[in-house]
Amino acid sequence: MREELRRRRKNSKFYRLLVPGTLLLLILLFACLIWYVSGFDQRLEQDFNRAEELVTAKSYDQAVAVLSELHREYDNHALGRQALYKVGEIRSLYQQQHAEAILAFLAVEELYPNSETGLQAMRQVAEIYKTKLRDYPRAVEAFKRLLDRQLADSDRIQHEIADSYFRMNDFKQALLEYETLRSSYPDSPLQAEVRYRMGVTLSLEGSGSEAETVFHEVISLWPQSPFALESKFSLAKVLEERDELAAAMKVLEELKGSYPNTELLDRRLTQLRERLANKKRIH
Repeated sequence: MREELRRRRKNSKFYRLLVPGTLLLLILLFACLIWYVSGFDQRLEQDFNRAEELVTAKSYDQAVAVLSELHREYDNHALGRQALYKVGEIRSLYQQQHAEAILAFLAVEELYPNSETGLQAMRQVAEIYKTKLRDYPRAVEAFKRLLDRQLADSDRIQHEIADSYFRMNDFKQALLEYETLRSSYPDSPLQAEVRYRMGVTLSLEGSGSEAETVFHEVISLWPQSPFALESKFSLAKVLEERDELAAAMKVLEELKGSYPNTELLDRRLTQLRERLANKKRIH
């Protein structure tokens, strides 16, 4: 009896339509899902593009409002993440509201620490502190966080740390940071610049003899580098400060035709000639 019932069920019209009907329903549901996701992405792109049009029209506060709302509603979407980053850009680049920009970028860094957008936000924070606000202590902290990420351009990040200390007039720490760069990244293309800046820092510290040695090293090891020319120019200053005017004059004369700032070079030469002439009159 049971076998007969099963046989009749299988042969019934309803049973024959059940399987293909279910399959068709699943296909329709899948198609609706694709349509929804496609439309969802399209709506996000439209909102993002509208914000960019507002930026072009210089309606910055309206653009920030659109982007902020976009991020609030779709914070897990790539464009939602990018919207918050864009808020930071608008605040910094167009409105010069650097404190507000930092808050936006720090939020990106905190919410998306392992994303490329989060990394770019970290860089923006460091750059704003250093170049816009000239808050060098905080810039150092921000660059050190980047340095901890062991990025491909860690040598340049280390250079920014050293330069920040230099701008704080903390020459001892700047020298330590430059030395770290020199020893930790021997293949860095920044080596010539680093040694030149170490020479300048030593000169400012009053260590003229050490600075002279470093300048000669740059001139010898990287003769084609623009920092070789800068080292010669700085070397002349060290010699002049030691009252070795003829030697300083000789170094500056060698820069004729190659030093890019001809006006500055001519002015220094004129000053040196006057000092030499005065020295001869005295003696």
